[in-house]
Amino acid sequence: MYLKFYYDSTVDPDDNPINAGIEDAIERLKDMAKIIRIDIFDTKGWPEKKLSEAYETVMKVAIMNKTAIRRIYGTAQQRAIRFAKEVPSLIVFDDSKGYAVEVYPKLDEGKVMTIMDYLKEYTENGQ
Repeated sequence: MYLKFYYDSTVDPDDNPINAGIEDAIERLKDMAKIIRIDIFDTKGWPEKKLSEAYETVMKVAIMNKTAIRRIYGTAQQRAIRFAKEVPSLIVFDDSKGYAVEVYPKLDEGKVMTIMDYLKEYTENGQ
């Protein structure tokens, strides 16, 4: 397993309730990077095309898992307007499968599952 984390260092993610615990999550990711592979991308100044390419992975995971993410990262008119800007994104890859298998934050049965929710679950399961 490895992780990819996208965020914009010029945007304060605490302004959005979807990002609950994000400051602690960033610190935990930095600690975890000593043990597992974690690619951390600061999207500050990224061109729209590069952001769109990263978002395509998120979309594929959402479609594969039938996960609702549109309201997390955008609107009906602008699907990824907040992706890796106001809303950081964590993508979980499965080495044995060779592709992404989860994305956070996401909506799961109407409840927002944050990046911190995933990290807590990951560490509680002894991984």
